[in-house]
Amino acid sequence: MLNFYHRNIYRFPGQATAYYHGYLNMQGLHIPAELAQRKTFGQQYFHDFLLSQGLLQPEILKLAVLKEFMPSQL
Repeated sequence: MLNFYHRNIYRFPGQATAYYHGYLNMQGLHIPAELAQRKTFGQQYFHDFLLSQGLLQPEILKLAVLKEFMPSQL
């Protein structure tokens, strides 16, 4: 437990905040896609799509979800 506090507080003080920011960005992609597709939404397909995009900036990843993933699943 001491290692966790030492790592997050002393070495990387912004790590937990950055992790949470990324989490909120992913929720911001997941929820609209799920609401738009309702019963046809496949969580596995969504996550596979996100992973297949590689490392993208959040804005570009959002555009990819809106323009590629959502129309292909409707």
